[in-house]
Amino acid sequence: MLKRTSQFGRLPPNVGLHFYDSLVKPILLYGSDVWGVSMKGHKIIESCHLQFLRMNLNIKQSTCKMMIYGDLGRIPLYYHAVINVLKYWKRLKSLPENKIVKKFITVYMTCTV
Repeated sequence: MLKRTSQFGRLPPNVGLHFYDSLVKPILLYGSDVWGVSMKGHKIIESCHLQFLRMNLNIKQSTCKMMIYGDLGRIPLYYHAVINVLKYWKRLKSLPENKIVKKFITVYMTCTV
């Protein structure tokens, strides 16, 4: 993405973040409501996110990630994945009782408890 936009010169950070949120973030979080939140997935997503943020700000790899998040007013993508899981669970719990998915969840929850 940065290579394609390099013909315009250095983009302001807010424009780069808008591109990232529009083009890359949906790909990284695709299906996160279903696959959940594992530490392995979290590390992969966050390394990609931080790499972009560092390139966008043109700073060293050794810069503290909390400083990067604070400077840009961002949160780790991991939290977005957690929010997706919670929204999906809420949607499943609000399904009518006659839906097959709702019946499966009810049976599954009674078997695991």
